[in-house]
Amino acid sequence: MTLEFYTTNGRYYNRTSPMFDLEPHVALAIFTDMLSGANVTVFRNAQADTVTIAANKESPVLQSVQTTDGRRFAARVFIDASYEGDLMARAGVDYRVGRESRQEYDESLNGYRLSNQGHEFSVAVDPYGADGSLLPMLMSFNASLVAGQADDRVQSYNFRLCVTQEPSNRVPFIKPAGYDPAYWELARRYFTDPKIAPRVAAPCGNVAGYCGGSSANPKKHDLNNGGPISTDYVGGSWK
Repeated sequence: MTLEFYTTNGRYYNRTSPMFDLEPHVALAIFTDMLSGANVTVFRNAQADTVTIAANKESPVLQSVQTTDGRRFAARVFIDASYEGDLMARAGVDYRVGRESRQEYDESLNGYRLSNQGHEFSVAVDPYGADGSLLPMLMSFNASLVAGQADDRVQSYNFRLCVTQEPSNRVPFIKPAGYDPAYWELARRYFTDPKIAPRVAAPCGNVAGYCGGSSANPKKHDLNNGGPISTDYVGGSWK
């Protein structure tokens, strides 16, 4: 199915081979056509709210799911293929949150990591405010942590953006309601550092994120997380 998807993507651009660069609206159209061709009915904006569990001699059985807008779905089989696993949790399936230790499954990159190449500060940034306290989005280092040990932290969330240099196809970034510049003081200090500032004006327009140009549309770029301050909100997902 993956090969079918990328081959169809290539045909859209009159290519005879699979094409792995994507424009979101083209990818959405291909996925929609594939689902339609397989007679799959899609219900959008159907967030799981409550579930019905039936007693069984061997184990409980999930019978139905009700969404937050009141719709009810009954089925013989449910598959939770989401990021968050809300349906799985509501159905009573055992789960845990966080990273296992390096030793538990003999995985070298598991557990707490003291550093992550490419995501560290490449310049020294003063982390303290005028009152001597740490700036927003920062926390004190826990010296008792050991590399590879288990913890309760989860991966940070990231909006991966499609950005462009074409003015006619551009939607401006709007200042959010209640925006407080003081909250982003760490970012201001980082982006205005003399060693970093020249990169802010690079063609991609964002020093923090990787911006790979697309062969499908050279004026569009795939803006992803990169560097110490970027589209990943580190720490924002832990609770």
